[in-house]
Amino acid sequence: MKLKVLRFNTDFDQWQQLLELLLSAFSFQTSRINPPSSLQNLNAKSLEKKAKSEALFLAWSDDNLVGCIFAKAIADNTLYVGKHAVLPTYQGQGIGSALMKAIELYAKEQAKGCLELQVRVEPVSYTHLRAHETRE
Repeated sequence: MKLKVLRFNTDFDQWQQLLELLLSAFSFQTSRINPPSSLQNLNAKSLEKKAKSEALFLAWSDDNLVGCIFAKAIADNTLYVGKHAVLPTYQGQGIGSALMKAIELYAKEQAKGCLELQVRVEPVSYTHLRAHETRE
């Protein structure tokens, strides 16, 4: 697997594929959370708009879109991290970690010393708590 993590640029036009990636990655929680996730309100057009107002990093395995992560400034020193997702068939291969590292570097470039990530679903196992680490 050849992994690349790249920041969104205006050449990207696979918004429907990105939406499907997010829906697939978060499908396990659909019946578990109330109120429903804000993801249910997104469509390809709103994702494109979100990407233009926030930082978006995309993970590619070979030529396949396999993960994403968004970040936006919410305070002078803080970036909010959201929609951190990896396709289920690619999870456990370090892609989530690579996306987090990209956000950490971006935070340093933006002089942000704090990252905030909110979790709405209880992890079903300890490995979910370590999503940013490579599982073997």
